[in-house]
Amino acid sequence: MREIMRERGITTRAMALRSDSINEQERSFEAVATTEQRALVIDWERYEIIEEILVARGGSFPEHTPLLENHQRYSTLDVIGSALDYRLSVDKWLVRGIVAVPVGDNDPVERVWQRVKDRHVRAVSIGYIVDEKTDIPPGKRMSVDGKTYQAGERLLRISTRWHGHELSLTPIGADSMALIRSQTGHARPQKRSYFR
Repeated sequence: MREIMRERGITTRAMALRSDSINEQERSFEAVATTEQRALVIDWERYEIIEEILVARGGSFPEHTPLLENHQRYSTLDVIGSALDYRLSVDKWLVRGIVAVPVGDNDPVERVWQRVKDRHVRAVSIGYIVDEKTDIPPGKRMSVDGKTYQAGERLLRISTRWHGHELSLTPIGADSMALIRSQTGHARPQKRSYFR
């Protein structure tokens, strides 16, 4: 899968769901799809780990994307639902996810829905492609679109134009603010990363 993602320039970034936004009748949830928080990602061109900021206003999503489990995309049966109503809210993208109705008693989609409904699965992740970016070398400072950014020990990528193409439910996200949302507020950020 990594080989396919590298060839297509596909990157993923994880966020979390608002657990109190779960609608059992519709089998749906509201989530923060992505924010401008720094996240560790793989740079497929360099094949190294870098930090990246997705500039929210530079992003775009189609009206509908597939809802996947952990970015699995090998079969039509990997689609476990739909992601709709992507909307920009200042420095983050919000989304509504719908988990499919199971077909038969042994459909694994029901096990996924049960974990979301019981608030065990709270993280989401987007799959996206960067269209325009500025790379800041480690330790350097640079202004991008009128905002100054400081790179740490790793290269810092400021992705100023990008487009999303899928949403995944995932056990642990790179962006700790990408969570299933609460009706009363946002989950507190937690430090997590796939790469540390």
